[in-house]
Amino acid sequence: MASMPMDSSIFKVATNKLHEILGSTECSLWSINRNMTGDLNPDEEKIPVSTSLLHREPIDVGPLSNREDFAHDLERGFFKIVMGDSQRVYHRCERDEVEEYGHRSMDFVRANGLVDFIVIPISDITEKEKIIAVLELSYKKGENTISDDEWEEIAQITKSFFSSVFHRYLVSQEQALIATLIATQEACRDKGAGTFFDCLIDEKFKSFFNYQAASVFIWDSYHTRYNLVSSTVKSVDKYDSKYSYERGEGSTGRVGETGRPYISDNCSHQPKWCEKTTDEPQTVMIVPILNPSDPKDVVGIVRFLNKKNPVRDEFVDYFNDVDLKLVEFAAKYLSLVIDFYNKKEEQSRFISRLTHEFKTPANSIYKTADRILNNINNEDFIKTYLRPYLEGVRDYAELQRWQASSTLYLMRSGERKYEKKRCSLSSIIKKSISVVRPIAREYGVLFDNIKFNTYTVQSPINVDEDAFVTVFYNLLTNAIKYHGRNRDSFLVSISCYESETGMRIEVSDWGIGISPQDTAAVFQIGYRGERAMKENASGFGVGLSVVKQIVEDFGGIVQVTRYQQPTTFEINFTDKKSLL
Repeated sequence: MASMPMDSSIFKVATNKLHEILGSTECSLWSINRNMTGDLNPDEEKIPVSTSLLHREPIDVGPLSNREDFAHDLERGFFKIVMGDSQRVYHRCERDEVEEYGHRSMDFVRANGLVDFIVIPISDITEKEKIIAVLELSYKKGENTISDDEWEEIAQITKSFFSSVFHRYLVSQEQALIATLIATQEACRDKGAGTFFDCLIDEKFKSFFNYQAASVFIWDSYHTRYNLVSSTVKSVDKYDSKYSYERGEGSTGRVGETGRPYISDNCSHQPKWCEKTTDEPQTVMIVPILNPSDPKDVVGIVRFLNKKNPVRDEFVDYFNDVDLKLVEFAAKYLSLVIDFYNKKEEQSRFISRLTHEFKTPANSIYKTADRILNNINNEDFIKTYLRPYLEGVRDYAELQRWQASSTLYLMRSGERKYEKKRCSLSSIIKKSISVVRPIAREYGVLFDNIKFNTYTVQSPINVDEDAFVTVFYNLLTNAIKYHGRNRDSFLVSISCYESETGMRIEVSDWGIGISPQDTAAVFQIGYRGERAMKENASGFGVGLSVVKQIVEDFGGIVQVTRYQQPTTFEINFTDKKSLL
């Protein structure tokens, strides 16, 4: 029969029994916390050690009124004597040694007449050299009648038992946590990501480690920032940008940028935004939620403030490596939850944009057709407007055909999707320029300002002509849509360079440019950079993905080589044989 998952009461039971058997005045169990602090620099190892009270017998032993009686760093604690020697079975000392090294509140030691102390380090069952907890037994004068040889044996048994208890407890916590996450998602499946995370941080996570406040941020690829989607503070407007973080902004944004967790015991600095807590912010733990298919991609961030001590929750405690391990375990599941809700959100956005794309030309055609019908008997009107209108309809229909066929290159695979034939690069680019004529008219830019150096490449190439027209169509479309506010300065330059072994094509424009941090992401499906979003131009964010797919299928590489003034996309075919 499988054992039931354990909760923290196991520490109370074990400590109580040890206290009874060994007849101590006081018996306490302390966790050892290794806290990652500092400035998120992986080359700078800062791992301060602190300790937190898990349980004490008897519970009402006094006086206990200071935070340091329940949580303190080990810069001045005599526990650190046993921390540097994993082979030590136990350490015995008297009050003068405790006073020399310092530990907790000396008022407690003196008031209870404690003079004899036994300290037993508890090792991690999988890493024997790592001390994860300490048992402390305190006695009044003359009460400790156990010999040193007996203590050696008792400490060895105690150490092994508690190592096993801690290991089983942590495994059990992970099992209980995953069951909690699954049940929570099932209950919130149709209620949105905000509801799921509200339930998680308001209640569920607190059954594993308690805290005063928490928030969850999810990456928004459209606005290139981490948006607040859930918080224990309900008075904030989640859609206000002042609660969001860009990559690299503050400790939260830096976790998103580096993908590394952050624990700090010093929150004295002024953050961009901080959750309201009962006490002043003192301790914080920030954990990235990583994309399971790409660990470098941080899809979300969960932040906790002011952990509560498990024995006296009015005292702020330290977040530690055990808390981090548990949240990182949960984050693997949370990444799937975020992906689930993002897919639903992306589908909604896609349908909305698709509807807009269909409505715009339909409305335009309807208005013009109505105007023609109203003037059908006016010969001057027919001669002046009908022919240009029909030419425009033809050009726009051609544009729509290319828009519709462009994304198909993302859905096919292998050589079967291409029909190669010998053609000239010059004719391909000229055809691409002709296709985008309606977009140029729509945005009011000069069509003639798309310049092409036709003399640079003379050799015919053996490629799929439609596919390569699609490449330049998408690059030119972006250049037109994101040309900026000054129409007179619109300019696109296409230059081609041929060598004995390869071919290089540069497409440059003098528009709004690309942010340096967006240069890799712009080739992702559905991604639109921060500057592009501000232009509010129509589109689905798939054009550059199509360009990348086609170029790579023909053995080439496409990349951004200049960010702005001009923004330059460079296509390189290092082996010209792939084009012949």
